[in-house]
Amino acid sequence: MIELCLWVFGKPAWEMDLESTELRSSLVLKAEELQERLCSLSIILERLEDAGWQRYHDSYSLYLYHPALNTLEEARFMLQELEIPLECVELFCLP
Repeated sequence: MIELCLWVFGKPAWEMDLESTELRSSLVLKAEELQERLCSLSIILERLEDAGWQRYHDSYSLYLYHPALNTLEEARFMLQELEIPLECVELFCLP
């Protein structure tokens, strides 16, 4: 079975320097980045779910699997067909 991971967001300290003297401007920049990231994830998620991927979640990521895919090559081909850039996802082959 093939599993796919979409990173959503991390802890604030992973995302930005909370000790920065420019924290207020960093927050505004992070808000813009998060909006863009989440909108992109929404599009990717819609394409994947419409193509039969099933979703579950972890603390900071979304995980999906497709019951009909058995190899990474099949998954990569499907992602290309769905116009989902491979750099936007992590793929895993599970036993």
